[in-house]
Amino acid sequence: MIAHKKVNVIVDRALKVNAKVSEKIVGYGDGNLYPQILSELIYASKTASLSVERLSEAIECEGFKNRDFGEMTNAHGDNMDEILNMLAYDVARFRGCALIVQYGGDYRPKMIYPVPFEYVRAGLNKDYLTNPVIHKYVVFNNWDRQNIKSTQLDKTAVTYPAFNPDNFADEVEFFGGIENHPGQLLYINFFTTKPYPLSPFHAVQSEMQAEAMNSTYVERTLTRGFHMCSIISHGEFTEQEEQDAFVKGIKDIMGAQGAGSAVLVRDENALTDKPFIKVDQLGVPIDANLYKAYNEPLKKDIASQAYNIPIPLVDSSLISFSNASGEVVKEMQKVYRRSVTKLRSKLSREIARALDLPTEVCEIYNELEESNSTVNVKTDPNE
Repeated sequence: MIAHKKVNVIVDRALKVNAKVSEKIVGYGDGNLYPQILSELIYASKTASLSVERLSEAIECEGFKNRDFGEMTNAHGDNMDEILNMLAYDVARFRGCALIVQYGGDYRPKMIYPVPFEYVRAGLNKDYLTNPVIHKYVVFNNWDRQNIKSTQLDKTAVTYPAFNPDNFADEVEFFGGIENHPGQLLYINFFTTKPYPLSPFHAVQSEMQAEAMNSTYVERTLTRGFHMCSIISHGEFTEQEEQDAFVKGIKDIMGAQGAGSAVLVRDENALTDKPFIKVDQLGVPIDANLYKAYNEPLKKDIASQAYNIPIPLVDSSLISFSNASGEVVKEMQKVYRRSVTKLRSKLSREIARALDLPTEVCEIYNELEESNSTVNVKTDPNE
């Protein structure tokens, strides 16, 4: 009889959240730095950076269809189209965004202000073990404790009540007047994990880092000789000027075409009346085929996480090689925009909810799908 045993497969939790009691927040990933780490990986990866640009463009399209609404400006000087751009960029990177809702004297939503997604953490309830509902959010611009900004959370962070218009009147009383109320924070999560979303690029963190290191490898090979080194042995020069000229000549031929480090070694045992020169090579130059073999799969894997963005939209060289016309590229953009319709619609609805406006007022205009008609309705939340 064949014996059998139970096998437990241990898989790391994709997003680790934990109670940080001392800071009164819910930690976001390892070290409470998940969005900060993802941001740096995206910035370091060419494909991820381009994918974020293309995805954010596909979300915001041409801005709001209602031009009166799109041109509404908040106290910071940002109009609604610009606010949409900021929110779309965060959605593209993190599948989430955040905004502060300010109210008017009639206790109705008046205007919104985007908050960098990396700054926001869910506040910890006193009864967090039994009540998982988030009632407040903490906004702090230095979770990674850089020494160029204040590192004291209790002195520089701002705590906002979670967005809920029904609670605003009671909150005004608690804060001692509407002029003291900081506003409510609307945290928009486009993913299934709570309370924080997973980035679209979560599964390709290693690939983004590998692509960045691939570029560094090439840069160092071309400029710093990381991979290839020449050891140049020579005998005695009769004059110092001759040796200086020799060193200068070596420097002149270094560069992108002959990349690598050069080490000059004087061989005192060279028995000759003229400088004896010998060059030894350590390592080999860049293998173009090897570089491509690593680079292309990385590019495809990263782009696929941005809602399957077509590779030519993040690699223009493919368009030129395939002789694709402008119409072909436009069709790719059209298909890609269609694939993120749900994201675009949800963002539009959330903005409408924040300002207590009809959904059609906040509709985003996609010129590749719609006619040039626009909608004009009243957009003042106080009317």
